[in-house]
Amino acid sequence: MVVLVVTTVLPSSGLLNSLPGLRQALQGMLCNAEETLNAEPFSTGMAGFGQYYGADFACVDAAGVSRSVNGQFNLLSAGVYSLFFVLGLLFSMMGIFRGTRKLVSAVGLSELTPTSSAPTKPTGTLAARLSALEDAYQKRQITAEEHQELRQKLLNQFTNE
Repeated sequence: MVVLVVTTVLPSSGLLNSLPGLRQALQGMLCNAEETLNAEPFSTGMAGFGQYYGADFACVDAAGVSRSVNGQFNLLSAGVYSLFFVLGLLFSMMGIFRGTRKLVSAVGLSELTPTSSAPTKPTGTLAARLSALEDAYQKRQITAEEHQELRQKLLNQFTNE
């Protein structure tokens, strides 16, 4: 969200001139060495849709010739936003898998984890392991189908011992 605000909202609200660091960074990415970045804020409205605020971005050379860089700015904004979106998705997936691995370990079904090459002897009483499984189900960490499958495997393990 911060990336979206920095790359889109700040320049379009006219704050680009008050933040020289942001201006220099964008100018370095969008303009040639002899050009300067110019951002002209604008607002427009459509009946029934409210007000829209934006900015026209252009690189201006020493002779005053202006070159629009709106497309490059939009592409840069989308790229930065996409990068952080993918990173967030990756970290979310890592957290989900880590939580699942902890659950399987707590329940005692370590043979289900891909890191284990051979099943290990489960530890803990049947009641404790069933309680951990029920707790995970109540916290919606596993589905009803997974709950039933893991519960049956636990019961089978203890009856086969």
